[in-house]
Amino acid sequence: MFGFECQECHKGVVRAQQRADIPFKVDGIPFNVPEGTVGVCDNCGAEVLSAKECKRWRALFEQMQQQSDRLLCPEDIMGLKAQLGYTTTQLAGLIGATRQSVTQWMNASRVAPQSRMADVLLRLVRECLATDSVEVLPFLTSLARDNGIDLPAPARSRLHMLGRSASPGRAAYDRAFQGRPPSDGTRPSLRVVPQGASDTAA
Repeated sequence: MFGFECQECHKGVVRAQQRADIPFKVDGIPFNVPEGTVGVCDNCGAEVLSAKECKRWRALFEQMQQQSDRLLCPEDIMGLKAQLGYTTTQLAGLIGATRQSVTQWMNASRVAPQSRMADVLLRLVRECLATDSVEVLPFLTSLARDNGIDLPAPARSRLHMLGRSASPGRAAYDRAFQGRPPSDGTRPSLRVVPQGASDTAA
């Protein structure tokens, strides 16, 4: 794995070194690896991570995320699919995933859970169903903070469904959310409108 020439100084040799509590990030989320191997140059001290070790750390991270309930479990995703009244293919289409991926996420003995990006989208859909409307930026900021990512509070904003009319109403929201175009052919679009701005502004 190691024992090659350092690409930084071209003088030393990168040798394996066992370490504990190694700072690492997976999808931007801080994570301390309990124990792992790092390549260190015996001349300049440059550090190198092997692809095999990074893969192992990622698997460990995902395991810990599932155990800490920071990722939706298979039962949560199946419940969300049932609540939407969607097939697996339709749920996959809603969040931009493949049917095979969603099937894997719903498997109780899954080896690889959904990515953080997919998990955020699933949680956003669940929040929409629970509250009818979501302040997207505060919601995403809160999820990021729960995962140890320090973000400043965004400017307060409101999520609106805007179609041809200035006030599309709940029916247009339902059509847009369920992926069915309105009968007049228009498609409501998602816009984030800063507080105080006109809802009818183009």
